Amino acid sequence: MVAAIALVMLLHGISASSPAGLKSAPLVATECPGPLYLLNGSRPGPPAITPRNSCTPSFTAQDVLDFTRDHGFFNKGITPVGPLTVIEVWFVTVRDGHGRVQVDDLNLPSDVVVCYVELCGPVLFTSLAADSRQRTATVYEVFDARTGNLLASGGG
Repeated sequence: MVAAIALVMLLHGISASSPAGLKSAPLVATECPGPLYLLNGSRPGPPAITPRNSCTPSFTAQDVLDFTRDHGFFNKGITPVGPLTVIEVWFVTVRDGHGRVQVDDLNLPSDVVVCYVELCGPVLFTSLAADSRQRTATVYEVFDARTGNLLASGGG
């Protein structure tokens, strides 16, 4: 599924890499219906990608690329100033992505499946007073693979 993506999208400054350039990790098994995790009685993160069904994952890598193309990158402290290229999309449990997936501070159970998206391109880091200049950087977004909610974003 992830490795089969072969299209380039240039709308709204987001593009997908060629199939050879798009990285992927082993996919998690699809579970229907997928577990729905709540933190403090609600689903974590704001709504983002619309789920296709009640499975986990409930959306595809193509849905991620379409969402990123149509809605851009979400982070108040990082502003894209040119096209961002999606270089990695993968579905992984918090346990298996430990150290790579940036959701440790959300206190999610280790078996929660997330979708990690890595993008690269020119950005302006507006939250760093000492270093608020434009540069090419790798940025990421992490989505809940069941709800499509945005859990985290950042870069460096």
